[in-house]
Amino acid sequence: PGEFEIKPKTVEFLILDEAVVYGADPDEYVFDLVGGDKLIVSGLKYDFSGFEADVTSVCANADSVKIIGSEGDDVTYCYDIVTPEKRIKLVEREITVTPVGAEFVYGGAPVGYVAAVAQSTLAMLGEGDRISMETEILTSDNEVIDGAPVLAGSYKVRVKSVGIFKGDTDVTERYGIKTEESSLVIGRRPLKIKTDAASREYNGKPFVYAGFGAEGLVEGHTASPVSGEVAITQAGSILNEYIFRVTDGEADVTENYDISYEYGTLTVVPKKVTLTTASAEKVYDGQALVK
Repeated sequence: PGEFEIKPKTVEFLILDEAVVYGADPDEYVFDLVGGDKLIVSGLKYDFSGFEADVTSVCANADSVKIIGSEGDDVTYCYDIVTPEKRIKLVEREITVTPVGAEFVYGGAPVGYVAAVAQSTLAMLGEGDRISMETEILTSDNEVIDGAPVLAGSYKVRVKSVGIFKGDTDVTERYGIKTEESSLVIGRRPLKIKTDAASREYNGKPFVYAGFGAEGLVEGHTASPVSGEVAITQAGSILNEYIFRVTDGEADVTENYDISYEYGTLTVVPKKVTLTTASAEKVYDGQALVK
């Protein structure tokens, strides 16, 4: 008896693209299949010869090609797939590099800002690429700060340099890089100052009581009143109201604090006085007794 053999059909996967954005796959090709057979595109991969230059070679990965017949069965084995290389230009991949911003509360020491790339930037990278970034911090007047800022205020985080790598290969030149600044804010530290309440009996002298408590000071900082002395002499009540400043050694750091006040009351109460009238007597003489 005779034998019949159906040999695989040789078919070429021909890429037509002349250029492709770095990190993207070609999307124009010719792949002639029989009848109702279809290529499963979702799992298709491409092999690039390298990314060092802006012109490279690319071909379809033959092992990733899957073909199904009209009834949904896998008919890949019915084809001898050839994937010739195509020279192709790599177009720059656009990316905006943005450092992560941060917010701190004044603590009297350099803030612990660690430069990191924003998630929006990471989403723009090609698959498998990693990015490194160097930043610098500036004041609102665009003066570069040496190290991390200490004082309360708004600062800018600016990108100084960027490097992008695929494995050990530097692919920075495959990107069209733009940069954006982020903000770093050191908020004023909340400080609550509560002056004492006190009272005494009227004695004709000014009553002064300058006691207070401070909640929220940085360790080593000192709060002290700078306004004039609060005093009351006559009977009545007044607020024990002072304005304070904060110092770190000899340095005035008041501007780094958000100070709120709770004032006590100074009260002079009336002095108690007991009046005693004199006693007198006489023998009745028809006249009023006066003393």
